[in-house]
Amino acid sequence: MSQKRRDLAALFVLALLVRLAVALLISRPGYMDSAYYAAGAVNLAQGGGLDEPFIWNTLDDPAGIPHPGFLYWMPLPSILAAPFAARFPGSFLALQLPFVLLSALLPLVGYELALAATGRRRNGWVAGLITLFSGFF
Repeated sequence: MSQKRRDLAALFVLALLVRLAVALLISRPGYMDSAYYAAGAVNLAQGGGLDEPFIWNTLDDPAGIPHPGFLYWMPLPSILAAPFAARFPGSFLALQLPFVLLSALLPLVGYELALAATGRRRNGWVAGLITLFSGFF
């Protein structure tokens, strides 16, 4: 196995552990967007499709409920989380799992970009770790 592959594998495992540890600390959606996507995933997992069986806000003024959902937000996060909602009902951690996996790939992108730009492995690691511990995600 090449050094680059070992670096990427180690960085991915580290990122996965960090992201999973952070996800374990979050027991429910913390803001409106994540709550909307979680509700959409649960509804989709329960066979409700992409409809909203609730009035989310006053911006869309629905004629009744249920009504079409995802007219403002795109449905992909709910679609990704729905199989986990179906397999592990009531678990917000389960809804986070596809995003834990996807976000663990971001440090690898940072590593690759820095390595391609500078040709230095050390810079790849720095970029990957900055991406992992950026605080924003």
